[in-house]
Amino acid sequence: MFYTLQPGFRRTRIAPAIAFLAVCFVSVASQTRRDDQTNENPGVIRGRVVYADTGRPLRRGDVTLLSSVAGGSWVAATATDRNGLFTFSNVAKGKYFVTVKALDVVNPLSDYGSDHVSIPERIAMGQIEDGYREVTIDGRGSVRADIRVTRGGAITGRVLAEDESPIAGAYIKVYRMVGDKILGVAAGSRSGDSEEFKIKTDSRGSYRAGGLAGGEYLVRASESDLGENSAEAAEGSYGNGSMVTAYHPKALRKEDATRVQVVIGADTKEIDILVPDRSLHRIGGNVIIEGSPASGADISLYSNDESAPDFFSAVKTRSDDDGAWEIPSIPDGIYVLTISGYAIGITERPDRRRYVRAAPEIREVIVAGSDVSGIKIDLLEGGELSGTVSVEGRLPVPERLRVDLIPLNPGKANSNRYLPFGESMSGFVNNAGRLSIRPVRPGLFYFRVQHLGDDLYVKAITLNQKDVLRNPIKIEGRNMEGLNVVLSGDLGALAGKVVNRQDKRKPFTDAAILLLPVDPVQRRITDGPLIARTNQEGRFLIKGAPGEYFVFVFDRQRKNTLVRPTEEKIVRDSARLPRVRLQPGNEKKVIELLSPE
Repeated sequence: MFYTLQPGFRRTRIAPAIAFLAVCFVSVASQTRRDDQTNENPGVIRGRVVYADTGRPLRRGDVTLLSSVAGGSWVAATATDRNGLFTFSNVAKGKYFVTVKALDVVNPLSDYGSDHVSIPERIAMGQIEDGYREVTIDGRGSVRADIRVTRGGAITGRVLAEDESPIAGAYIKVYRMVGDKILGVAAGSRSGDSEEFKIKTDSRGSYRAGGLAGGEYLVRASESDLGENSAEAAEGSYGNGSMVTAYHPKALRKEDATRVQVVIGADTKEIDILVPDRSLHRIGGNVIIEGSPASGADISLYSNDESAPDFFSAVKTRSDDDGAWEIPSIPDGIYVLTISGYAIGITERPDRRRYVRAAPEIREVIVAGSDVSGIKIDLLEGGELSGTVSVEGRLPVPERLRVDLIPLNPGKANSNRYLPFGESMSGFVNNAGRLSIRPVRPGLFYFRVQHLGDDLYVKAITLNQKDVLRNPIKIEGRNMEGLNVVLSGDLGALAGKVVNRQDKRKPFTDAAILLLPVDPVQRRITDGPLIARTNQEGRFLIKGAPGEYFVFVFDRQRKNTLVRPTEEKIVRDSARLPRVRLQPGNEKKVIELLSPE
């Protein structure tokens, strides 16, 4: 059965979690506003942060203001005072999330994973209850945003070498598990975050990872770094220890690790990690471009074991004047190399070198018992794909709109998730609607448009009048023009009610409703599912692009087991999943859904 929808209701669009990573890299500055926001009807957000268990104020907590529309992008940051108070001034009209981060407090921005699940989706799925507030600024005046924070659980233990001697300076990373899946990195980073939020072992090899939500986790340790003189270290040593890893209790793969149960407000103790001794090897080769040695190419090595690659944990090097490069001391495993560069030197003659921007290249490398040498990397000078983006009805193009090129059938190694920041094949649209994506490399690609906002969807993408929304784009030359992206705001709306499966006279008051497009192309190009939550009468409203959708209903009380359906599950169960159809301009129909089994 299909249901007809009409325009008029608002929904929450899901943005990739990667958009929230900007919070980690922006220096905290009180009452800073976005440069691209207009100052029409500025407002003030005031609030107080207190502990949920005691009601006492949180001192010196990091408070971040995020836009709930433009991909969850960073707007401003400040800190609480001794009374837990904070203020954001000159806030433009719009919808926002206010989030709080502090030591030992559960952080709603944690758990960055391969699913890129955003704050709105986690709220809808019942996975975030404290540490945030949703606010709306309608005009001049002050809005109150009081926030409760929860003291998280903690994991403590030691990191030991095979002879059970302590390993000092080892880095700890904690992964959140939901069912059989890694949701993301809940705690720990080697770099890129402030020092106070890194987790390293002390001189006795002891560590403590706090601020964890209740649930199951995996704990991983990576060896410390040698320091500045690592190049002169003895054979078998290493400069960057990020690849020498082990999981609790002594597993080399996350599949073999033992899960750790965490309870809110309590310490889970004696979670020790034994790092086995292993042989270390070298990886090396040459980089060329246009048949000549390429100097200054940026080379990064990632472990393919990571569910969410950490850019700052990669081992990095650069090619020398002869295009040669080498990374020492790598244990057996499967790795991913990314090669890129903004100013790669091409030696045309002994006395002449010119510089180009190279298209990024990705390679898989397997290390198994010996060195891997002679890796030849032939880079191409990056081209440019340019065009325009427009909105039907001559409406303005959304701010921060981004268009990505994603490789067709990328496989494990050839994925944009490994491309370093600034090197992914993406382009932002300017105020005039012009779009430029560079550098681009030859190959087959499809498009993904991000940060659309609440009221738009991608209606068409053409290249010189050829449809590239449903068909992959083939890039051959260095420069291509004529790309045209058309957005539309002609959406439909759905009104519904969720009732108790055992007694349909009773409303189901704590449900999350997710709509995912039936068309796999639409699933690919959208930011995520359409989302709604039931009210006290079990009713909900949801808005989205025209098309047919699968309907999923979740009990928000089962917060530790709720996961967005995977692509594999959707394909496998597609024949029996309930569906609705959204068509613009038609009258809405109120539908009735059953609570989960």
